[in-house]
Amino acid sequence: AENPSLGSWVNSQRKLYKKFQNDNTSCSIITKEQIQLLNNIGFEWIICWNRQWDARYEELASYVEEFGDACVPAVGNPPLGNWGENQKRKYNMFFNGNTSCGITTHQIQLLKNID
Repeated sequence: AENPSLGSWVNSQRKLYKKFQNDNTSCSIITKEQIQLLNNIGFEWIICWNRQWDARYEELASYVEEFGDACVPAVGNPPLGNWGENQKRKYNMFFNGNTSCGITTHQIQLLKNID
């Protein structure tokens, strides 16, 4: 890396932002003002794996638009069907207290609003 300390700082900001999204509490180390300042300069909060999540989410949204529900048969579209099942599992884990299960409150809200 050209600037390892900057890369480390960027990763820290992403982790703090994720914690802020999951906890949404005033005791978070990163503030709304700091988030806005970083947004103003085009800070990339999303890393590659989140882009993959976004792509599957868009695929699911298209499926819902075409078929009217989010019940993707595993036979018809195995990758999307498996992804949907994983999201349900992570959702249940999240609401049973495991907030580090791989899904954010933002993603949960997106999935709830898809219908």
